[in-house]
Amino acid sequence: MEEILKLIKDISLVVAEPFYRKPDFLISTAFSGLGLWLTWLAYKEAERAKEAAEQAAKSVKSQAIAMELQELVQKHDKFEVNIRYTTCRDILAEYNRKIRRLISPYRNEQDLQTIIQQVEQMLDAIRAILDDVRPYSDETDGVSNAVYNAVEGPFAVLNGQIGELIGTFERRTVNPQ
Repeated sequence: MEEILKLIKDISLVVAEPFYRKPDFLISTAFSGLGLWLTWLAYKEAERAKEAAEQAAKSVKSQAIAMELQELVQKHDKFEVNIRYTTCRDILAEYNRKIRRLISPYRNEQDLQTIIQQVEQMLDAIRAILDDVRPYSDETDGVSNAVYNAVEGPFAVLNGQIGELIGTFERRTVNPQ
């Protein structure tokens, strides 16, 4: 019986002191608070790192597009005066395919919208011009200077527009949005 009374007395001493006043509770609470604060700091830092990585990826993508456009322009920078219709048609097809593939994701971006529309209109105009000088005889295949005379000016304009597009993409690599 004495043991039971002693146990009851020990229990009443333990219960009499509130749990929040015990040192182990206070220490646990302090460490929990510190853990939450450190978790919040780590989360914020991870958010900043993610944003920086996204900006770097955009910058790299813009630079890659600028380089691809530059390679395309350099490849076909000069037309031969006696360019054949089929050669010009193939060049236009390559321009059309590559340029439209590269610019399509940026069609709705405000700083690119106008120049992209101009480039697309010029590609369509060159297609129409080239159709007007299409040879109807396999013997000539457009060897005369007619093909050159018809497309040289519009291709020069297109190359200028592509140059402006390249400049915009290069500016994005230096100053990502």
